[in-house]
Amino acid sequence: MTLPELAIKRPVTTLMILVSLVVLGLVAMIRLPLGFLPEMDEPQLFVRVPFPNSSPEQVERMIVRPLEESLATVQGLREMWSQCDRDFGIIRMEFAFGHNMKMARIEARERVDRIKNDLPDGIGDISIGSNWDTREADEPVLEGRLSSRRNLSESYDLLDRKIVRPLERIPGVAQVRLDGVNPKEVRINLRMDDLEAHNMDVRTVRAVLGGANFDQSLGTIIEPHQQFAVRTVGAFKEVSEIENLVLRADGLKLKDVADVRYEEPPLEYGRHLDGDFAIGVTVSKESSANAVAVCDAVQQRVADMNSDPDLEGVNFLIWENQGKEIRKTLKDLMFTGIFGAVLAAIVLFGFLRRVSMTTVSVLCIPFSIIVACGIIWARGGSMNTITLLGLIVGIGMLVDNAVVVMENIFRYQEEGMDRVKAAKVGSAEVATAVTAATLTSVIVFLPMIF
Repeated sequence: MTLPELAIKRPVTTLMILVSLVVLGLVAMIRLPLGFLPEMDEPQLFVRVPFPNSSPEQVERMIVRPLEESLATVQGLREMWSQCDRDFGIIRMEFAFGHNMKMARIEARERVDRIKNDLPDGIGDISIGSNWDTREADEPVLEGRLSSRRNLSESYDLLDRKIVRPLERIPGVAQVRLDGVNPKEVRINLRMDDLEAHNMDVRTVRAVLGGANFDQSLGTIIEPHQQFAVRTVGAFKEVSEIENLVLRADGLKLKDVADVRYEEPPLEYGRHLDGDFAIGVTVSKESSANAVAVCDAVQQRVADMNSDPDLEGVNFLIWENQGKEIRKTLKDLMFTGIFGAVLAAIVLFGFLRRVSMTTVSVLCIPFSIIVACGIIWARGGSMNTITLLGLIVGIGMLVDNAVVVMENIFRYQEEGMDRVKAAKVGSAEVATAVTAATLTSVIVFLPMIF
């Protein structure tokens, strides 16, 4: 029994299936997350190792080469590439598509932990992730610039309190990053002439600083009815404590051989907007969040910031908004669907002269879109530009097939057959041709699956 015969023989069952698909699709259209591009887990890992105050040659010899030898045994590894730069080293590990990246990340972490004790003491936290800069979150959905006539490069605390933290509290926001401004840090600039005059070694200064600035747990003291946690509190609280740090027994202090300052680190690059110094702002969303909703919420929060007196004179320019691009694509899809439906209705009615058959053909367009949204949502996907492009292509194929089938059914009705028999015979006659025509388009895109 063919599909048209089954649909005609079981009209109630067919109607209930169609209604169920429509209801599922309508629910999915409300809950379906919107994104600019589909989520794709690229088969690669980046191992980033910070090594401050070093050179590329040191990073290669002391960090990258030992890590490469250890990571080379990770299962499924196809290619390894590394970069040695000042202050850090990066190793990229490439795997085949379809490889279990969660297991690859676990294996890479095990290999790093094995060799970590052999690496220099001055390295920072080793991070392993799927992005070049493993500190970044997902793909940014909104980028902008902050500019003002005053110097914002010295306003990190203000921007962090008034802009970054309020934006990070928005549901769906994963990270807000500022570029062009850094938090203040203690900078100790040693004076080489004074070090030589006091016969002081740089390594001794570093050892004294490291030994004087740390908090450590010393264990617990247990008494019959009480228990005390013992901890040393040795972290510096003020710059003056660092300046007056005694380096050796004769009373030599750090300020005698170094300049201690609490200031912003110097910037190696700059941004400008309308002639004023500018700061870059990047907002990233969580992988499961709705990009359009996140962008709208961020823009609303930015608009509310204009009334904050602490941010008077600060201009916020948004120059990349994925929510806007997604809306534009949705409008294009809506226009394509409506325009195609109108043209199909005019052509069909002009040849068939029957409102009922024309209506059935035209209703296939919104019905197919609603059902497709239900399937995408059930599979855990998102509505993005690639998905919408596929729907636009599918609409054209659907209208073509509907016109062919309805025209053939109409031809048999014109010959005197009743509606049921005409539907059976007419649809069965063109079923092979319609299927073959559809498969030719499917085969063109089939290689993309592999």
